[in-house]
Amino acid sequence: MKKMNELESLIIALCFPIVENIIVVEFLYRYYEHRDLAQQMIVTAVLAVEQIFVDQLLGYSGFFSVIPILTLFVVTVVNLHIPIKQAIAAVLLPFVLVAIMNTGVLVTASWLTQTNLEIITKYPNFLQAIGIFCISKTLLIICMAIVISRHRHQRLSIWFSQGRGYFILPLLSILITVFILSMFMENPVQGPTFLVAGGIIVSLIFLNVVFYYYMRKFFEEQQANQKLMFNQKKYELQVENSREINDHIQEIRMFRHEYKRILMVINQYVKNGQKEEIEKLIQENLTDLEYIPAMIQTNNSILNFVINHKLEEAAKRHIDCKLVVQTALMYIADSDLSSLFGNLLDNAIEAAEKTEEKYIKLTITQKKQMDIIYLRNSIHESVIHVIEKMQTTKPDKELHGIGIKKIKEVVERYGGEIYYYEEGMRLVAQIAFHRDSDDEEDEGRGI
Repeated sequence: MKKMNELESLIIALCFPIVENIIVVEFLYRYYEHRDLAQQMIVTAVLAVEQIFVDQLLGYSGFFSVIPILTLFVVTVVNLHIPIKQAIAAVLLPFVLVAIMNTGVLVTASWLTQTNLEIITKYPNFLQAIGIFCISKTLLIICMAIVISRHRHQRLSIWFSQGRGYFILPLLSILITVFILSMFMENPVQGPTFLVAGGIIVSLIFLNVVFYYYMRKFFEEQQANQKLMFNQKKYELQVENSREINDHIQEIRMFRHEYKRILMVINQYVKNGQKEEIEKLIQENLTDLEYIPAMIQTNNSILNFVINHKLEEAAKRHIDCKLVVQTALMYIADSDLSSLFGNLLDNAIEAAEKTEEKYIKLTITQKKQMDIIYLRNSIHESVIHVIEKMQTTKPDKELHGIGIKKIKEVVERYGGEIYYYEEGMRLVAQIAFHRDSDDEEDEGRGI
């Protein structure tokens, strides 16, 4: 078998990163719109380590590994729209991994090939490439599994049981490299042939395409399951919201019946001239009349549930709540809507409870092509300077400051703007969202 000449080696060294980048990068970013930085760091590391492996196989000492590194750096910045510093950190990962793994490369290569260390140290470049590739490929897959499992908030064992196919790639890669190494050790003087090197490259590209295709299918299944669970949760919230509305209706009916009875009793007291009894009866029922919780009913069941639940909580704390709702904000995702109003009303309730006035007013209105939210609540001291710094006056600042930041994140996600200002001893949060002209007018009403 004839050893490759310099031209053949150069062609393979140049073609491998170009072909692999076109296939893998376009596959990830164009067809599947890959957007996760953590997974991109893993992908970058996989491609870079494979390029180092091929370069050392061909005798170029990893020189052409610069090509996938630079290509993925540009693609990462352009497609993920992340700061350059983060992109640099992402593409430096392969070099860090290689530096760490080099310490155990010779021993690993010896164990994989049943070859003693004396022969291995005689041909260090190729065997180091084999060891780096085998170790890194396996560790990178495990790293990806850990990243995904944490991102999905699932236990690692569950993820492994559902994604067994992920281990096919490192196992096949190790088998291929061990087979190639065995062929090479039989005739180490000639080195790898053009056909052998080409076969390695084609196998690696094929394995990567299959791996990332399977990975994406797994993601789609996970997203479908999450969507199903979310829809089920949404349905449960709708049922709960309907139950609460029915409970409110029953309470109103009972109140009307009781109110009629009270009027009849008062009328009798008036006829009998029992003024003291009238005053006593009024005082007994005044508190119940004062703190009947506000309620909204819009086309958006999530908005109904969140606001009604929070305002019922406010009513239990004897906070006077007023509502004006003219739009249901249907274009905002349910999770974001829940987070936005949940955090807004939590902050308002906690602040209003500390005051004598105990006042909250929520207004959701439309002005031209804008949806505007006003939330006013009484305060016992000025807090505007604290909010402007995105801090919190609560004892657990790290925990509670997240609520203020989360509100801002949701508002900015939908191109909105948020302002805080004070009107005397009332804090006002004003949020404005720009509506598209084709957005449907969604009705809402407050009670």
